Amino acid sequence: MSLVTDEPAPLRSSSAGSSWVQPLLPVQARSLPCSAIENLCARVYPSPIFFFPLKPNDGPLQHYAHLARGLSRVFNQLPFLAGRLRQDKRGAFSIEIPTSPEAGARFYYADLSKDFTFPSFRELQAACFPYGDGQFDGCSRLRPNPFPEREDGCPVIVPQLSHVRGGLILTCSYSHLIGDLLMLPTWCNNWALQTREVASAAADGRAEVPAPFECADYMIDRTRLTPPNPGLMSFEELKHLSKKIPDWLLVDPTNAVVLENMRSIVPPAYVEPSQSATEQ
Repeated sequence: MSLVTDEPAPLRSSSAGSSWVQPLLPVQARSLPCSAIENLCARVYPSPIFFFPLKPNDGPLQHYAHLARGLSRVFNQLPFLAGRLRQDKRGAFSIEIPTSPEAGARFYYADLSKDFTFPSFRELQAACFPYGDGQFDGCSRLRPNPFPEREDGCPVIVPQLSHVRGGLILTCSYSHLIGDLLMLPTWCNNWALQTREVASAAADGRAEVPAPFECADYMIDRTRLTPPNPGLMSFEELKHLSKKIPDWLLVDPTNAVVLENMRSIVPPAYVEPSQSATEQ
C-alpha cells in the first residue's frame, strides 16, 4: 500500500486530518523548467470542486482511502503532480520531481457533517452547487488551512475530501503553473478511472490491474518552450533588436511614461468603488 499516513486519524474517525500519498511505483527524479508564459500566470491555485451524494451505509472514510490509492496510481502516470514548486534567484519557477518518499502530495480530509452551520448536500444541490472560490465565498473550509501560496517549496496539487451531511465534496486545487482549466480533466478524469479500478478490485476481491506507465518524455518535453540561449539579454539589447522587427513595440514595464501611454490600449484593472463613492 503506497498510502503513508503521518496522521492516521482521517482513516478512522476524525473531523480533520491528512495523509501523505506517494506514487505507487518509484518515479524518475527530474526538474521541469516553466516557460516564460507559465511564469507570468497568476499566482493562484484554481480549486474546482465536485459534489457526490452518499448512499445509505456509505462510508466516507472508505471513499477517502480509495481516492488516496487512486491518486497514488495517477502519480505514476503524471509524475509532475507529485512534485514541488522551485524558484531560482531570478524568480523563475520550475517543477521538481523528487525521488521517494519525498515525491507525492498531502491529501486532506474534513468532516463537516456535524457542523449545521455548513450547508448539507441537499441544500447545495438546491442552490445548483454554487461555485466555490474557497477564499471569499464562505467555502474556505473546503480547502486546508493554511492554504499554500505559490512560492518555493509549495506542492503542485492540494486535494481535499470533505464530508457534509448527505454527500462528499472533492476539492482539486492545483498550481496555475502546471496548466489552465484544460489541466483539470487530464488530472481528474485519470484520478476517477484509477479510483474506480481500486474500488472495483476491492469489491470483487481481486488484484488491481498494474499501475499506468509514466507518461513519455516527449509529453513533458520543455525544450520547445524555453530559449536555447542560456544567457539573458539586457533590456538595451532587446530594444536594439526590436527596432529591426516591423510592427513591433517593446514595452518596458519599468518605464512609467510607457505605461501611461499604454492606458489607451490596455484596460485598467477593476477597482471596487470606495464606500464614499458608493454613497454619492
